Amino acid sequence: MPLCSQTKLILNFDGANGDTTTTDSSPSPVAITVGAGDSISTAQSIAGGSSFKITGTASLTADAAKLILGSSDFCIECWARVDSTLSPIATKTEIWRWSGDVSGNLGLEFLDWDLNPGNTGSIRIRGNVPDPGITVAAGLVLMDTWNHVAMTRQVIGANETIRVFLNGAQVYSNSQALVANTDTVGRFRLGNDTGSRSLKGYMDEFRLVVGSPVYTAAFTPPLAAVCDLIAAASAMSTVPVFMKRYIRRRK
Repeated sequence: MPLCSQTKLILNFDGANGDTTTTDSSPSPVAITVGAGDSISTAQSIAGGSSFKITGTASLTADAAKLILGSSDFCIECWARVDSTLSPIATKTEIWRWSGDVSGNLGLEFLDWDLNPGNTGSIRIRGNVPDPGITVAAGLVLMDTWNHVAMTRQVIGANETIRVFLNGAQVYSNSQALVANTDTVGRFRLGNDTGSRSLKGYMDEFRLVVGSPVYTAAFTPPLAAVCDLIAAASAMSTVPVFMKRYIRRRK
C-alpha cells in the first residue's frame, strides 16, 4: 500500500441519510466538524450510497498538524456536484479551501454560474500558485453532474509545478519557485469559504495525500477514495477535444 503512509485525510461520507457527523478514514484520523445545515445524503453518491450535502453558509472543517503541506508534493482530490435545485447558486461556489496557521493558502472553486445560468461553469484556482485567481476549464463544468477535481504539486529541486485536473484531464499546469509553507497546523474548509460561497450541492470521496503528487498526467478518476489507490493512466490529452466528449458521456 504505497500511499497509505502519505494519505492524511480521507472522507468517504458514508452514513445514513440526514447524519450530521462524518469520520476521517485515513490511517491516523483527525476530528471532523460538520457545519449547521449540512449533512450526509443518500440522494446522490459516487460510492458507498451517500455523499455530503452542502446547502447553506456553513462548511465542513478539519484542523490538524498532519494537514500541513510544508515543501512536499501533494494531491487534493474529490468529486463535487452543484445542484440546480438548491438555488440560488452564487457566482463562485467553493469546492475546498486550505489554509495554514502562518501563511499557507490554497483553494479551488467553481465559477461563472451567472455567465452560464443553470448549465456550465469554470474552475478558479486560489492561493499560493503561479497564477492566483486564474480561471480555467471555462464552460466545461456541468451543473447537476458529478465532476472529479484534483490539484497536485510536484516538487523538483527548488521549483514546484502546480496542476489542476477536471475529470482526469489536465486543465492547468504552471511552475514557480517552491513555496515552502512554514505552518504548524493546516485547516480544510469543504463546501464553503467564509460563508458567501456555498457549493450548494454534494461532495464525495475527498482525499489529501502529502508526499506524492499522485497524478502528473491525464488519468481515469477513481470512484472511491482509499489510501493506497493510484488511478489508472488515461489516454486523454488536454481539454479542447477530448474533454468535451468525456463530459458528455458522463451526463
